[in-house]
Amino acid sequence: MDWNLRTCARRGHVTYAPTEDAFREKLHAITPVGAAWRCLRCGDFVIGDPHRTGPAERAPIVLRGRALRDALILRLLSLERFIKGLLCLAAAYGVYHFRSHRDGVERAFNEDLPLLRPSWTRSAGGSRTPR
Repeated sequence: MDWNLRTCARRGHVTYAPTEDAFREKLHAITPVGAAWRCLRCGDFVIGDPHRTGPAERAPIVLRGRALRDALILRLLSLERFIKGLLCLAAAYGVYHFRSHRDGVERAFNEDLPLLRPSWTRSAGGSRTPR
């Protein structure tokens, strides 16, 4: 999978017109439809005006290739950690909220938990244990 093309499809192309003629020739093309500028991320030529212009050293830094994929993986990992943190906070809140309601929690476990035991024994050992 080409992550450059996928990102350009989702966020749009990044075109830049440098003021230096040597760089400008490499990033610009004339087509029958109009002027086209090379995308800094995927390398395709995009018809239309560039998004920005200026000196080459002021060009935007665009992630591409492996760096783009690694950034996506890091974002997914941080999202997973955030969700784990929220679950831990919810569990801590539950413990804090129900610590004074011990009798209600014990009653719920004693009344509702035996209903689930047959499904636990089937999934744990593969066969039901006699009572």
